[in-house]
Amino acid sequence: MGGTITAVSVLQFVAALFGSLAWPIAAVVLASIFRRPLLDIAARGTKFKLRFAGIVVDVSADDKKTAIEAAEKAVQKHDQSRRVSDQIRSQIADLQTVRLTRVLWVDDHPENNIYESKALLNLGFAITNVTSNEAARYCLAEAAFDLVITDIGRGSDPDNGAVLVAELHAEKPHLPVVVYTAHASKHRAGLVRAGATAVEDSPDALIGRALRMRP
Repeated sequence: MGGTITAVSVLQFVAALFGSLAWPIAAVVLASIFRRPLLDIAARGTKFKLRFAGIVVDVSADDKKTAIEAAEKAVQKHDQSRRVSDQIRSQIADLQTVRLTRVLWVDDHPENNIYESKALLNLGFAITNVTSNEAARYCLAEAAFDLVITDIGRGSDPDNGAVLVAELHAEKPHLPVVVYTAHASKHRAGLVRAGATAVEDSPDALIGRALRMRP
């Protein structure tokens, strides 16, 4: 099956992503979680196929170009003297057909990650954004994800991200968790001990890590 994702077909895509569901309640809950990221992908006219293992996405030359441009903007927002590394460019260039990867991104300021998100979206990642640990717990209880990305501090609590990392390590030890923070060197050792799969501080490093962790 090929085509474009529409609002009407979101439930069908949820079924493909998650297999057997307790209809109709579970399907509606999952559709509410994944409707936005799936429609974001649809807006790009992405070519896809439904297969037994889930949704397979074709990454076009235009997708790769857009992803690299978004990654460049993200990198230069952090440091105007830098460019996306050749390694990441090569990783992106090698992509062809990939499995749609479900990402839960936890950050109280998702607008700060707009270029990183755009790059990943164009490379076959479906991103669900939440702004708190509570919202993350709800999504993780109701749906399956392939990767979690989280910040560290939110609001007045500098350890929100670390708390989530420790919880996920205890409850979902096989779920990769990447911490994305400008203070990676300061917190890396402690976060890895708490269960983080990786701690990244630059956009291209984050994108490269996500590509390598794709199931």
